[in-house]
Amino acid sequence: MTRYRLRPLVSDWDGEDLWVGALPHGPINRIQGVGALVLELLAETPDRAASPAELADRLRQEVEDVPEDAEQIITGFLAELDMSGILETIDGDGV
Repeated sequence: MTRYRLRPLVSDWDGEDLWVGALPHGPINRIQGVGALVLELLAETPDRAASPAELADRLRQEVEDVPEDAEQIITGFLAELDMSGILETIDGDGV
């Protein structure tokens, strides 16, 4: 199972969106909507990697009307952030 955790980054809210940049050289990404909440969930446990299924379950506890295919949506979102250097991928059951 693929799990993800945040890499060292900087972040700032502009009032509506979350801007995040991987340290030390970026890139800088604008995260909108529920994506920002997903990153906040990852930030709550920085030493522990989470799977898309775990994040979807936690999201359902925070937000009403989470779609049934949330795990698939989150998987794609996390893969994009992994390619941007925002996340670290952990394969297997590692923490």
